[in-house]
Amino acid sequence: MVDADWEEARRVAPHDPEIIVYEALDRCIIFERIGELKAIPATMRPLVRTKLFGVWRYWYGMGGLHMLRRRWHQSYRAFGKAQALLDSLRPEEYVRVAGYTVHLRARRARAALRCNRPDSAALEVDLATEFDARKERKYLHPIPLALARADLALYHGRFQDARTEIQQGLTRLAASQTLKMFPQGLIDQDLLAARIARAEGNDVGFRHFAERALALAIENRLAWTEATVRAVMEGAPY
Repeated sequence: MVDADWEEARRVAPHDPEIIVYEALDRCIIFERIGELKAIPATMRPLVRTKLFGVWRYWYGMGGLHMLRRRWHQSYRAFGKAQALLDSLRPEEYVRVAGYTVHLRARRARAALRCNRPDSAALEVDLATEFDARKERKYLHPIPLALARADLALYHGRFQDARTEIQQGLTRLAASQTLKMFPQGLIDQDLLAARIARAEGNDVGFRHFAERALALAIENRLAWTEATVRAVMEGAPY
């Protein structure tokens, strides 16, 4: 929502649970952009002590933040809690957020690989792919699932398959006409392409994709992502 939307929402329904959750997430996004990650748990923690419809977003957000910090075990557990909460929603509630099932399982798959759980990752990818094929979602960004498939292929040394998955995800994203709206997705795919190149011993390709990811992070003022890209360029795993 833009600022005007928030002002109107607060005026009409200041105590609406979903508005409260979204507003908290909005603040978290701002903190994340400027690199103030220590402020995020305190912002979201009160929500987990309630029975709000949107509590699953707390764990979804924390899973993503743990990914940014490369805390893979915490990320894997947080995404698991978010999925369990989604699965427990009533049908009329679930239909509004069904698309997040694909995102959750795709991101949990990537965390599972970092925890050396390839079988769990493969299961999450299969479930996400099955759900994606149904087209039963209000909204779906194609990059997370494409990255999960590519990451799984890379884990097993299938480099060309990994590149193909990335390209197919980008093709779907371009077709949705939202390519410029998701810089983090583009950065993630460049980082993955860089990792593929590094695994193949292609130093030139690694520098190319890593530098492109870094430029996008700087351009979009994603402070923590910029730090992550720099760490990868210096040899850290991601």
